Amino acid sequence: MEILIVIVILGIIAGIGIQQYRNVSDRAKITVAQADHQLIVSSVNLNLCKKLKLPKSKNDLDEFIEGGWSNIKDTPIAGTHSFAKNEGPVTIKTRLGEIRGDEENLKTTIAPKL
Repeated sequence: MEILIVIVILGIIAGIGIQQYRNVSDRAKITVAQADHQLIVSSVNLNLCKKLKLPKSKNDLDEFIEGGWSNIKDTPIAGTHSFAKNEGPVTIKTRLGEIRGDEENLKTTIAPKL
């Protein structure tokens, strides 16, 4: 009987530990996606400073991102990073996975007056 109680208690503790690990892991992946988003935004600004114009495509940012755009990984949790250039502004979007159901997507528009 005592062994059964010990096994039940250990099972409860293990269940709590696994859930906490998943939460930490998910938050880490979201943080990586946010950092990648900021890297893309920074590379657009660097391109703007160096060339005095906004990039036309995501490939124009390769010199400012280590390993180029293709080195930025899309994952089911981190979502996808997209680059869109309209007539003037550049919009960078990062879709975050619905881990907790309340995650916001990241969107940055850069439209300087040159």
